[in-house]
Amino acid sequence: MSVSVPTQVLLGRAREQELVDGLLAAARRGQGTTLMFAGEPGSGKTALLAVARSLAADFTVVSCRGVQWEAELPFSGLHELVQPLLGDLPALPDPQRRAVEGALGLAPAAELHTLHLYAGVLSLLTEASRERPVLVVVDDLQWVDSPTSQVLSFVARRLAGESVVMLVASRPGTLLQGSASPPVQLTPLDRSAVAALAGRRLGRELPDAAIDDLAAASAGNPLAVVESVAHFGGDLWLRGSVLDEPLPVGALIERGFSDRVAELSPDARAAVELAAAAVTEGATMVGAAIAHLGLPSEALLEAERAGVVAIEGARVQFVHPLLRALVHRQTDRATLRRCHAALAAASGDEVDLRAWHAASATTDPDEVIATDLDEAAERFVVRGGHLAAAQALSRSAELTPCAEVRADRLLRAGLAARLAGRAAWAVTLFDAAGSSSASSAFQRRAAYETACMASHLEPTGDLVESVMGFYEDARGADNDLAADAAGTVANEATLSGRADLALQAIAMMRELREAEDLSPSSRQVLDATLGVVTILMGSEETPDEGGALVRRACEQWLQQDVPGHAYIVEALVWIEEYELAERIVARMIAHAQARGNVFILSEGLMVDGYRRLRIGDWKGAAEQLAESTRLSMANDLVFQASVVAATFAVIRAAQGDADALEPLAQIEVMAREHGFDIIEEYTGSARGLYELGRGHGAEAAVHLERVRAWKEAAGQAEPCVFSWAADLVDAHALAGDVEQARAALERLRARSLVTARPWALASVARLDGLLASEADYPAHFERALALFDRTAAPFDRARAQLAYGQRLRRSRRRADARVPLESALGTFETLGAEPWAAQARRELRATGASLRSGADAASDELTAQEREIAELVAGGASNKEAAGTMFLSPKTIETHLSRVYRKLGVSSRTQLAVRLREEA
Repeated sequence: MSVSVPTQVLLGRAREQELVDGLLAAARRGQGTTLMFAGEPGSGKTALLAVARSLAADFTVVSCRGVQWEAELPFSGLHELVQPLLGDLPALPDPQRRAVEGALGLAPAAELHTLHLYAGVLSLLTEASRERPVLVVVDDLQWVDSPTSQVLSFVARRLAGESVVMLVASRPGTLLQGSASPPVQLTPLDRSAVAALAGRRLGRELPDAAIDDLAAASAGNPLAVVESVAHFGGDLWLRGSVLDEPLPVGALIERGFSDRVAELSPDARAAVELAAAAVTEGATMVGAAIAHLGLPSEALLEAERAGVVAIEGARVQFVHPLLRALVHRQTDRATLRRCHAALAAASGDEVDLRAWHAASATTDPDEVIATDLDEAAERFVVRGGHLAAAQALSRSAELTPCAEVRADRLLRAGLAARLAGRAAWAVTLFDAAGSSSASSAFQRRAAYETACMASHLEPTGDLVESVMGFYEDARGADNDLAADAAGTVANEATLSGRADLALQAIAMMRELREAEDLSPSSRQVLDATLGVVTILMGSEETPDEGGALVRRACEQWLQQDVPGHAYIVEALVWIEEYELAERIVARMIAHAQARGNVFILSEGLMVDGYRRLRIGDWKGAAEQLAESTRLSMANDLVFQASVVAATFAVIRAAQGDADALEPLAQIEVMAREHGFDIIEEYTGSARGLYELGRGHGAEAAVHLERVRAWKEAAGQAEPCVFSWAADLVDAHALAGDVEQARAALERLRARSLVTARPWALASVARLDGLLASEADYPAHFERALALFDRTAAPFDRARAQLAYGQRLRRSRRRADARVPLESALGTFETLGAEPWAAQARRELRATGASLRSGADAASDELTAQEREIAELVAGGASNKEAAGTMFLSPKTIETHLSRVYRKLGVSSRTQLAVRLREEA
């Protein structure tokens, strides 16, 4: 294949160009990936992306560029990116097509299902790659709107095996979550590259003294070198010194840009001032606004000839974002307002843009404009643009004449900012809302939201004290707020492990349940919270009180089409209501996706990962937890990020991944700084399980005893949160400390008999078999397996089978031992729990059984995702329909289906359906 090469090689960037060339070559072979470049302004990021374009002459190239502005427009970057690919929309599964159309404003979007949107964008790229490879270019990521950045992050993690490469450029400190490798930092040019670049621009070599001065003054920044040459011209060659007093790099660049703008005619200057004020880079709207101001159409062309802007198709771009910022900063406020008024008039059917510009064109209160912005904010929320909604509501509040309406808009702006991950700004908005209202009830609500949000910024340890104050003030006067405060106290108590505070919160919530004026929605949340905390703390007098409250709240939510809450899903897992947990979490995730609620979506994915961990869907759990991690990290959700990472570590520890333990210490520090001491249970469980898999009982016991000490101090008696209590018995027994093992078993038995949870009772029976006499152990293990059959815990059932097989083998009942050992081995291999599978293989070999290696045995097994695809296709779904169901592209479905055919030895959908029926 003949590929064109850039006509000009970038000086000092040979390594980076080789990286780009290599990635493009790999994409031509179907090996896609993502690469980020990071550098200071003027370091050559945009030039490097231009070289990539020239190297990709045989690619379809799509691109977007972030635009610096005081507000963002949801999916403005995405619209620019996929515009050339919209002809492939009909090829997408219907849910994906509708989501893309809704996000881009091509069709009404009553609800936006974000995963369908993400998968739809990926499908557009992979569909285009059927004809030729695709290069995705993203410049100035730091200014790309948040919803588009989330789409890019999703796509970036899913390019392996596709003929798509994504190149991203950004300022230092901005990362694209999902990139396969850390950003490549663009370092300053060395002296020789500075000399070569200046000589190339000047057309002659410079004296050594001039090179030395230029290298020092520019700090190796390519744009500073170019602008210095443009400013000094021949003086650089004639003089031995460049500058009498070296300027900072930014000043050098700005001086060159200022000179360029200063040379424009008044009309051209007015045109670029208007272009700098525009939220988007649409040439049609900018042209209409220029006409509205009475400027000649040639004005913008003059600016293009002067190297200030570039008109490319339907876009007007400044040649460098710093130039746009400079023009905008130098334009006086009165002129900017005239520009915004012209842009508002030119916005046509773009009602959201018209609202933005109209708001920027006025300084006086105006309820009409304020209402337009408020309505725009609602549309932004539907499309997942919580940051844009917060910005619109904040500006709307500034223009609102009525104090109480202004306060309401500020409060809603704060809630939107919180969902957008802008905690500090949310606090400012809540404060302003309280100050704007004369209502004491409203002031209390705003102050409560401020206190809760501020605790996420600066862990001060006094949140409970302040929330207790809100509870006391609101009790009787505003019982809905009192219920929220009581729930916050309960949450803080359980997370920090304060038993006295948790019991106090239970008493507060029970008292509030008697209040007649409590709203139905607050009563449901209060009952659910009370149920969760009661389950966790335990109650011998009324052991099912908590479970009954939780189940009732869930049934009410399902009847009312209310999504529910994350902590409820966890509680349902504890009481082994797995089907109800699946219904609630599916509703919760769908609701968050439809509304672009990143905070709730991250929580939902987190608890769904926890649910899948318990029921043995570890692959699905890992996928949900990985997505939750990305969302949590991108939105500064510290607690969720730490809990997600620790839950993921439990899975990886069971699979024998030593790397899973490495970040646990950092996770603990991060969580404890925010009062989340409960992380001890997660991290200790992971460490203990890892050591048990390696056969290190004493080491496991050390970690698990720490968990026990924390749980007892916290007063949290529920035995079914994690398996640490059962693992502690295993650890002491493995270490040869039978007395300690029996003591740990009796503690677990006492709690299990109170709750009568099948998992806990089954675990007790397994451990009885582990410690029982030769005559008694078979009965205990048989009882354990029967109890495990009543619940969904394949890993723990396989551990019971392993322990049973071990005892049978040591009792010289080798033939009998093979049955539970073979079953255990199959489960462990399916879960990827290799240390445990290795134990089962050793025991099987000791019985005289012959078996293939784990790798060979598992090589022909379908993965969970492959089996799901196989079942969909065997059930009659087309590739397109299967893609829509699984949030994948049709091309990816084809790839997986090819593997399914190979593994199962079939060659058609009909044969696949027959094979799956035979296996059922």
